Amino acid sequence: MSKPAPAAKRRIDRDALLPPMAQFLLENGVHAASLRPLAKAAGTSDRMLVYHFGSKDALVEEVLMWLADRVQAQLGQLVPAQKEGTLADFATMLFDLLRQPMLRPHLALLMEVSACCARGQDNFLIVCQQVVDSYHTWLVDIMPPTEGDRTAAVAHMLATVEGALMQDMAGREAFARMALERAFGD
Repeated sequence: MSKPAPAAKRRIDRDALLPPMAQFLLENGVHAASLRPLAKAAGTSDRMLVYHFGSKDALVEEVLMWLADRVQAQLGQLVPAQKEGTLADFATMLFDLLRQPMLRPHLALLMEVSACCARGQDNFLIVCQQVVDSYHTWLVDIMPPTEGDRTAAVAHMLATVEGALMQDMAGREAFARMALERAFGD
Protein backbone atom coordinates (compact mmCIF):
# COMPACT_ATOMS: atom_id res chain seq x y z
CA MET A 1 0.00 0.00 0.00
CA SER A 2 1.53 3.32 -1.03
CA LYS A 3 1.51 6.44 1.09
CA PRO A 4 -0.32 9.52 -0.16
CA ALA A 5 1.95 12.16 -1.64
CA PRO A 6 2.85 15.07 0.63
CA ALA A 7 0.53 18.06 0.24
CA ALA A 8 3.12 20.01 -1.73
CA LYS A 9 3.46 17.20 -4.28
CA ARG A 10 -0.21 16.31 -4.66
CA ARG A 11 -1.78 17.42 -7.91
CA ILE A 12 -4.37 20.08 -7.17
CA ASP A 13 -7.65 19.58 -8.96
CA ARG A 14 -8.64 22.88 -10.54
CA ASP A 15 -12.35 22.22 -9.95
CA ALA A 16 -11.70 21.55 -6.26
CA LEU A 17 -10.34 25.09 -5.92
CA LEU A 18 -13.60 26.71 -6.99
CA PRO A 19 -15.89 26.03 -3.96
CA PRO A 20 -13.64 27.55 -1.28
CA MET A 21 -12.86 30.56 -3.47
CA ALA A 22 -16.58 30.98 -4.18
CA GLN A 23 -17.24 30.97 -0.45
CA PHE A 24 -14.53 33.60 -0.02
CA LEU A 25 -16.21 35.85 -2.62
CA LEU A 26 -19.62 35.36 -1.01
CA GLU A 27 -18.24 36.35 2.39
CA ASN A 28 -15.87 39.13 1.31
CA GLY A 29 -16.95 40.37 -2.12
CA VAL A 30 -14.99 40.95 -5.30
CA HIS A 31 -13.29 44.03 -3.85
CA ALA A 32 -11.31 41.68 -1.59
CA ALA A 33 -10.47 39.25 -4.39
CA SER A 34 -6.72 39.39 -4.69
CA LEU A 35 -4.65 36.30 -5.37
CA ARG A 36 -3.19 35.74 -1.91
CA PRO A 37 -6.48 35.71 0.02
CA LEU A 38 -8.12 33.56 -2.66
CA ALA A 39 -5.17 31.16 -2.55
CA LYS A 40 -5.35 31.01 1.22
CA ALA A 41 -9.07 30.24 1.06
CA ALA A 42 -8.39 27.46 -1.45
CA GLY A 43 -5.46 26.04 0.51
CA THR A 44 -2.90 26.66 -2.22
CA SER A 45 -0.49 29.32 -3.41
CA ASP A 46 -1.15 32.35 -5.56
CA ARG A 47 1.29 30.94 -8.12
CA MET A 48 -0.79 27.76 -8.40
CA LEU A 49 -3.91 29.86 -9.01
CA VAL A 50 -2.18 31.69 -11.84
CA TYR A 51 -0.98 28.34 -13.19
CA HIS A 52 -4.52 26.93 -13.18
CA PHE A 53 -6.50 30.01 -14.24
CA GLY A 54 -4.02 32.23 -16.09
CA SER A 55 -4.82 35.52 -14.37
CA LYS A 56 -6.72 36.94 -11.43
CA ASP A 57 -9.42 38.28 -13.74
CA ALA A 58 -9.90 34.89 -15.40
CA LEU A 59 -9.99 33.23 -11.98
CA VAL A 60 -12.62 35.62 -10.60
CA GLU A 61 -14.68 35.27 -13.77
CA GLU A 62 -14.63 31.48 -13.51
CA VAL A 63 -15.56 31.53 -9.81
CA LEU A 64 -18.44 33.93 -10.50
CA MET A 65 -19.74 31.74 -13.33
CA TRP A 66 -19.39 28.65 -11.14
CA LEU A 67 -21.47 30.39 -8.46
CA ALA A 68 -24.08 31.53 -10.99
CA ASP A 69 -24.47 27.97 -12.27
CA ARG A 70 -25.02 26.68 -8.73
CA VAL A 71 -27.55 29.36 -7.88
CA GLN A 72 -29.47 28.76 -11.09
CA ALA A 73 -29.53 25.02 -10.37
CA GLN A 74 -30.76 25.74 -6.85
CA LEU A 75 -33.43 28.10 -8.17
CA GLY A 76 -34.38 25.50 -10.76
CA GLN A 77 -35.24 23.11 -7.93
CA LEU A 78 -37.19 25.76 -6.01
CA VAL A 79 -39.11 27.34 -8.88
CA PRO A 80 -41.35 25.04 -10.91
CA ALA A 81 -42.40 25.99 -14.40
CA GLN A 82 -45.52 28.12 -14.12
CA LYS A 83 -48.23 26.79 -16.39
CA GLU A 84 -50.88 28.87 -14.66
CA GLY A 85 -51.00 32.10 -12.72
CA THR A 86 -50.11 35.65 -13.57
CA LEU A 87 -46.85 37.37 -14.28
CA ALA A 88 -47.51 39.46 -11.15
CA ASP A 89 -47.70 36.32 -9.01
CA PHE A 90 -44.56 34.95 -10.63
CA ALA A 91 -42.62 38.21 -10.14
CA THR A 92 -43.67 38.39 -6.47
CA MET A 93 -42.72 34.74 -5.93
CA LEU A 94 -39.30 35.38 -7.51
CA PHE A 95 -38.80 38.53 -5.40
CA ASP A 96 -39.69 36.66 -2.20
CA LEU A 97 -37.43 33.75 -3.10
CA LEU A 98 -34.43 35.97 -3.86
CA ARG A 99 -34.89 37.72 -0.49
CA GLN A 100 -34.26 34.46 1.37
CA PRO A 101 -31.15 34.39 3.59
CA MET A 102 -29.61 31.49 1.65
CA LEU A 103 -29.59 33.57 -1.55
CA ARG A 104 -28.80 36.98 -0.03
CA PRO A 105 -24.99 36.65 -0.31
CA HIS A 106 -25.33 35.65 -3.97
CA LEU A 107 -27.56 38.63 -4.67
CA ALA A 108 -25.17 40.98 -2.88
CA LEU A 109 -22.27 39.64 -4.94
CA LEU A 110 -24.22 40.09 -8.20
CA MET A 111 -25.06 43.66 -7.19
CA GLU A 112 -21.39 44.32 -6.40
CA VAL A 113 -20.29 42.94 -9.75
CA SER A 114 -22.95 45.08 -11.47
CA ALA A 115 -21.61 48.12 -9.62
CA CYS A 116 -18.11 47.29 -10.87
CA CYS A 117 -19.50 47.31 -14.42
CA ALA A 118 -21.14 50.67 -13.76
CA ARG A 119 -17.73 51.99 -12.69
CA GLY A 120 -16.29 50.93 -16.03
CA GLN A 121 -14.49 47.82 -14.83
CA ASP A 122 -14.95 45.98 -18.11
CA ASN A 123 -13.37 42.78 -16.79
CA PHE A 124 -16.72 42.12 -15.06
CA LEU A 125 -18.92 43.06 -18.00
CA ILE A 126 -18.77 39.71 -19.81
CA VAL A 127 -19.52 37.67 -16.69
CA CYS A 128 -22.37 40.02 -15.78
CA GLN A 129 -23.87 39.67 -19.25
CA GLN A 130 -23.51 35.88 -19.15
CA VAL A 131 -25.24 35.65 -15.77
CA VAL A 132 -28.10 37.92 -16.84
CA ASP A 133 -28.50 36.11 -20.17
CA SER A 134 -28.55 32.75 -18.42
CA TYR A 135 -31.24 33.83 -15.94
CA HIS A 136 -33.22 35.47 -18.73
CA THR A 137 -33.24 32.30 -20.85
CA TRP A 138 -34.23 30.20 -17.84
CA LEU A 139 -37.07 32.55 -16.89
CA VAL A 140 -38.44 32.68 -20.45
CA ASP A 141 -38.77 28.90 -20.27
CA ILE A 142 -40.54 28.72 -16.90
CA MET A 143 -42.66 31.86 -16.60
CA PRO A 144 -46.44 31.71 -16.87
CA PRO A 145 -48.10 32.26 -20.22
CA THR A 146 -48.19 35.90 -21.26
CA GLU A 147 -49.50 37.86 -24.17
CA GLY A 148 -46.94 39.25 -26.55
CA ASP A 149 -43.19 38.83 -26.57
CA ARG A 150 -42.03 36.53 -23.74
CA THR A 151 -38.46 37.82 -24.03
CA ALA A 152 -39.58 41.41 -23.49
CA ALA A 153 -41.89 40.34 -20.63
CA VAL A 154 -38.98 38.64 -18.84
CA ALA A 155 -36.69 41.63 -19.43
CA HIS A 156 -39.32 43.87 -17.83
CA MET A 157 -39.87 41.45 -14.96
CA LEU A 158 -36.15 41.04 -14.26
CA ALA A 159 -35.51 44.78 -14.30
CA THR A 160 -38.44 45.37 -11.96
CA VAL A 161 -37.59 42.53 -9.56
CA GLU A 162 -33.91 43.51 -9.43
CA GLY A 163 -34.86 47.14 -8.74
CA ALA A 164 -37.27 46.00 -6.04
CA LEU A 165 -34.52 43.87 -4.50
CA MET A 166 -32.23 46.91 -4.37
CA GLN A 167 -34.96 48.84 -2.53
CA ASP A 168 -35.42 45.89 -0.18
CA MET A 169 -31.68 45.67 0.56
CA ALA A 170 -31.81 49.38 1.46
CA GLY A 171 -34.44 48.54 4.07
CA ARG A 172 -37.40 49.66 1.97
CA GLU A 173 -39.46 46.52 1.52
CA ALA A 174 -42.69 48.55 1.30
CA PHE A 175 -41.27 50.55 -1.64
CA ALA A 176 -40.19 47.31 -3.29
CA ARG A 177 -43.64 45.78 -2.99
CA MET A 178 -45.26 48.99 -4.26
CA ALA A 179 -42.99 48.86 -7.32
CA LEU A 180 -43.94 45.25 -8.01
CA GLU A 181 -47.63 46.02 -7.60
CA ARG A 182 -47.40 49.07 -9.85
CA ALA A 183 -45.48 47.18 -12.54
CA PHE A 184 -47.61 44.05 -12.55
CA GLY A 185 -50.88 44.93 -10.81
CA ASP A 186 -54.12 44.52 -12.64
